[in-house]
Amino acid sequence: RLAATGETGLITDVVNAGFGRRITGWMSGNLNAYYYRSKDPELIGVLETFSGGGGLGFALRRDLSLSLNAAYQNQKPRDFPVSGLQLSRLTGYVGLHYVWPARER
Repeated sequence: RLAATGETGLITDVVNAGFGRRITGWMSGNLNAYYYRSKDPELIGVLETFSGGGGLGFALRRDLSLSLNAAYQNQKPRDFPVSGLQLSRLTGYVGLHYVWPARER
């Protein structure tokens, strides 16, 4: 709550979980999930968001790795005071990561 102005903020609950594991010497995987719920204490509106995803990482060489990731997000407002917040989307990306060698001293 913003005591100085008398305004109230949103009441928010957040749950986040993640798990990662090396599968082999050159491959690892990860999973994650996220839940967010916001409510205006003076109104009946609620905004709920769930997202989850995962990915795989591959060591191609000592200095080069590849990652493949995907995530799903679903957001639903119910009588929430801000409009246009509903969404449902699937995203994915591929990354190639190069690590510069350390300088010799």
